[in-house]
Formats: sequence, structure tokens, C-alpha cells
Amino acid sequence: MKIESTIKRAKGTFVTMQDGTRYAFAPNDEDAHVADVEDDAHIERFLSITEGFRIYRDPAKAKPAKANPIKADPIKADPIKADAPDPNMPDATDPDGDDEGDDDTPGDSTQDLPLDQMTLTDLQAVYQRELDRKAHPRAGLAKLIEDIEAHRAGVALTPE
Repeated sequence: MKIESTIKRAKGTFVTMQDGTRYAFAPNDEDAHVADVEDDAHIERFLSITEGFRIYRDPAKAKPAKANPIKADPIKADPIKADAPDPNMPDATDPDGDDEGDDDTPGDSTQDLPLDQMTLTDLQAVYQRELDRKAHPRAGLAKLIEDIEAHRAGVALTPE
């Protein structure tokens, strides 16, 4: 997978991972600083640093946006009705649309996902939600899973 560094140094950006793998984020023809990263753990680590790295999207391969074939007639449009809520649509504030006061967390699709299938970012969010504190920034997948499972089992965690 091609990963782009948003940090653009004149001679490129060089990153050495903990296992010794070295990546060179060098400028390409579009002046994007890109490296080819194949190791899933390395990809996950780079993408967890949202201020510095992102997935590279080749502008030459980008698909043009499709035009919307349905256009409203601006003369006939009624701005009052356009802003009114649709009574047939579920309430946007109730994620499951059942009008019950439940504790669903909007946008959290990982609630039913097994811990070993979550990404590092998901595990960090679960850790913070369940243990009411942030995980150590260097804690890996295995450590986070171990701590979350221990917390769920009622085992006291040792300080970080």
C-alpha cells in the first residue's frame, strides 16, 4: 500500500520502524512524498499518526465525480418545505430509530466486534471507554486486548 507523508522535507522523510525496517518517503511526479508499505502493522502505525501520514491516492487514477442528473427547478423550489424534517425518516438523534432512550453510542461500529479483530485505534477507543483512561501510547494490540479482557474479568491492572 502506498502511504503518503504530509511532512515534506526537501530530501524526503526517512522512518525506521522498531523492527529495523526503513522507509523513505520521497517526492514523486505529483510532489507527494510516498513510500510503499507492505507490512500490515507498519501500515496501521503510519495511519494512526493522522497528522503525518495518510493513504496515497494517485490523482491520475481518481475517478471524476458523477454529476447529479436530477436538478431542482430553482423557481419552483419551496425553501420552507426543503428545511422541514421528513416525518417518515427516523430521528437522527436515535441511532437505532426505535424512539427508546437507550445508550447506543452513535458512530461506534466496533461494539459487537471481537477485540482480536479491531484495529489499534478501535482498541484504544474501547480501552478509554471501558477503563476511563487513555491507553499508553506505545501499548500494542496484544497489551490492549490483555488489559481490556482483564478489566472485564474484574482483575486489577498493574500501573503502566
